[in-house]
Amino acid sequence: MWLGRGATSSDREAGSEAPSAQRADGGAAAGGQPWQAEANDGPRPGEVIRTLTAGQDLIIVTQRDVTSIDRRTGEKNWNTGVANLDNPQGKAAFCGASTTAANGVIAVAAGWDPKAKEGGRYRPTCGLVSLLDLETGKLGATVQVAYTEGAGSVPVNGVPVEIIGDTVVAAWNSTIFGLNLADLSTRWNYQLEQGPGRKGQSCRITDMALGESDRVVVAMSTCTRPWSADVTRYVDEVDVAGRPLRNHRFSDEETQTEIASLEMVSASPLVVSVYPGVKVKGQVGSLVTLGGDSWQVQNVIHDERTKHERPNDEAFTMVSIGWDSRVGTYRVPNRTLVSDETLVSFTPPNRGKPNALVVVDLSSGKELWTSPAPAGTVYWQVLAIEDDAVVALAADSDNKARGLHVVRVDRKTGKVIDRETTEVQTPTGGRVVVPFYGFVYADKRAYGVEFQHAGEKGGDLPSWLAFSVG
Repeated sequence: MWLGRGATSSDREAGSEAPSAQRADGGAAAGGQPWQAEANDGPRPGEVIRTLTAGQDLIIVTQRDVTSIDRRTGEKNWNTGVANLDNPQGKAAFCGASTTAANGVIAVAAGWDPKAKEGGRYRPTCGLVSLLDLETGKLGATVQVAYTEGAGSVPVNGVPVEIIGDTVVAAWNSTIFGLNLADLSTRWNYQLEQGPGRKGQSCRITDMALGESDRVVVAMSTCTRPWSADVTRYVDEVDVAGRPLRNHRFSDEETQTEIASLEMVSASPLVVSVYPGVKVKGQVGSLVTLGGDSWQVQNVIHDERTKHERPNDEAFTMVSIGWDSRVGTYRVPNRTLVSDETLVSFTPPNRGKPNALVVVDLSSGKELWTSPAPAGTVYWQVLAIEDDAVVALAADSDNKARGLHVVRVDRKTGKVIDRETTEVQTPTGGRVVVPFYGFVYADKRAYGVEFQHAGEKGGDLPSWLAFSVG
């Protein structure tokens, strides 16, 4: 392991409860100095699937392996690969992972890629769900929930999985499965085509996330009729027993824009970003908030702040964490967070221009305040919404500087309360590339994993660099 110490400065120690807008396990406070840890078991090919916190550890899931790191020290606990699932159908790859842990395990999804080449990107056809023990790193029960050779002519490139109590919920194609956490035996399954107005349609789940009170999942889907180019888009809520609770069909009229695609910004409350595509020059997107017993549209924000094409400095930044080329339909967190009726976003961090945090009241669509990034920095992610503060990740705006910052801002006024700064660099001395990956937040620290440039120069296999900030 390559273990380095970063230079840290502090105005004062940040102190608050775990953020309600995050689903982190919390765990004991990290303490000690910031750390950096490089993958040391050889380069690991494949893209990042998930990073999450569990107990005192940081869990890193890539397409080919999972690593556990002690968040207090940066020391590696274990590493486990997916190669034991390889078979004549091809090399195995992970293609989904739960956002939370339960009973000492996380749920992962996997599949096989018959055309996989070591060092290349994996495009597995997914259909397996496994349990991974966070104490030992060993894969446990594994079940096939789908035809891993593909559904029709279109392979299923991702399987969203989540854990709700003693149930693992997995989504494949148009079916949501409820599996027993003890052994992954099937408890129930729910077909989206059973929903109102979808008789005779073929549906495909595009996203799934934990909903209210961690007792339900929210699934987004697209549906089509045979021999028809018309696409309808739905959102469904299913509880831990597999019972449908609420659903909603989106229309261009209610979203106030032509719908090219939807992205779930938040599942609880349900906030959806509507992308209008590029058919109409200057088309503006929308933010739609749903609520009530039957998910009525509560508010639509549709103005220059939601513009997607060539956004100006006043626009919201509605971007997911990771590369556009990431595989599958597993949950991809957004850099914007929502808590209650408050959305916290930031304006685009365009090179050479300042940006700012933006707080909006979703019930009215009114901007509550903006807070410019501290001098010499740009905001790249909202980390948490606490009772008294908003926590954000900022990076030095100088392309050669290596400072990353955990910034706490007063939730009512937007005034910067304090800032924790850590200098982070790759083993080759380079600057980490912030935009392409995200951070998880726990212990009043941000934890990042940089995959693109961590390996030695000239290497053709990506490695990773994990580090703490704050």
